[in-house]
Amino acid sequence: SESQHPPFHPAMTAAARQGRSEHWAAMWGQGLPRGAAFDTGDACVAMSAWLQAHPAPGPGARALVPGCGRGYDTGALAAAGYNAVGLDLAPHAITEAKKFFAELPGHHPLAASRDKVELVAGDFFEAQLGQFDLIFDCTFLCALHPEAREKWADRTVSLLKPGGRLVSLVFPICNKQGGPPYALLPDAVKGLVEPRGLRVEEEQNPVPEALRHIPKNPMGAQTAFIVFQKPQ
Repeated sequence: SESQHPPFHPAMTAAARQGRSEHWAAMWGQGLPRGAAFDTGDACVAMSAWLQAHPAPGPGARALVPGCGRGYDTGALAAAGYNAVGLDLAPHAITEAKKFFAELPGHHPLAASRDKVELVAGDFFEAQLGQFDLIFDCTFLCALHPEAREKWADRTVSLLKPGGRLVSLVFPICNKQGGPPYALLPDAVKGLVEPRGLRVEEEQNPVPEALRHIPKNPMGAQTAFIVFQKPQ
């Protein structure tokens, strides 16, 4: 629950406004069990369904998951054929992600492709990552202070190769005040990336009940799923 979250301090708030909130690192540093709070315990169901419905990418295709946490979605993208990079500002998150992949039993569906997973502790706005065929934003944007959203859009579009896709899980769609996480709307995401040249390729708003993100979330928030493409 939000009452368990570490409190904000003025210096943390200033950093948050630049897109570098220490809030999440503090939560990881306190110890975040698998499946607790925002850790879903498995790959995003909406993303998994999308990957199953689309052809495997070509050889060498790269995918990025910013704010990857334990790396479940990074692993799912690797299993689908991408060279997948999981990035998180919180060093403890990357430590936990590496532990998660190292301890996977051989029969686990993510085990066979873990050599295609790269886990990086770093700043989304500064890390030298190259460009990607796909970026999966799964509750990363909602974790950023709203004042950092334009900066997020600039960075996201710059990291996409021509023809690349931004896959956006829009959550939490609700009337929540403040954050993090901050309430988000599909039109807000479109308003950030469409002026920068991305175009909607697919949209589910809202997603079917079976694909909702954290369906029993205390905010009662809904989920949308939008795929944007960058022009060639």
